[in-house]
Amino acid sequence: MDLKDKTIVITGATQGLGQKMAEVLAGQGARIALVDLDEAKLQETARLCADAGSEAKSYPAMWRMRQKWRRSSPPCARTLGA
Repeated sequence: MDLKDKTIVITGATQGLGQKMAEVLAGQGARIALVDLDEAKLQETARLCADAGSEAKSYPAMWRMRQKWRRSSPPCARTLGA
């Protein structure tokens, strides 16, 4: 599947399925917006995405914390073109 020039937001991106999805989708050319609470682990996942060949940006927030997400989503859209 060609995901070049597509932007995908992944919540829970620092471990398990979220981290693996980010890495695999980055390998297919998607730009990835990584959302989670742990900033250090977000940077690690962003590095995995870069190693897979795609751009990833980190947005420390929790999906259920709507105010923080509202602050994260506009920069995500501007930065990654969503």
